[in-house]
Amino acid sequence: MAFACDEINGLFDRIAEALARGEPCPSQLKARLQPILEALSWDPSIVIRQTWEITKAPPDRPEDAFAPAMILSRLLPEDAQVATWVAACPPAVRQALAAAR
Repeated sequence: MAFACDEINGLFDRIAEALARGEPCPSQLKARLQPILEALSWDPSIVIRQTWEITKAPPDRPEDAFAPAMILSRLLPEDAQVATWVAACPPAVRQALAAAR
C-alpha cells in the first residue's frame, strides 16, 4: 500500500505544476493513475482499511494527502466521511484531485 501511495503522490507535483501554469492535468498522468487505482480496487476492503490508517499518521508534507484522497474518493465516491476528510485537505490537493479525475 505504501508503494501505491508513493507512486500516486509522485504524480501530484507534476499535476500541481501543470495546474499552476493554467493547464489541465496532463493526459499521460491520468493514464498513469488509472492502472494503479484499478489494481487497488481489486480488494477494496483491505485497501480502504489501510488507506484510512495512512490518513491517521501525520504526512511528511501536506501534499501527501493526495494519494489517500485519490484512493478513498475513487473507492468510496459517495461516502460522507471521505467527502469530509477530502474537504479538509490542502487546497492544492483538492485541486489536483479534481483535475485528475
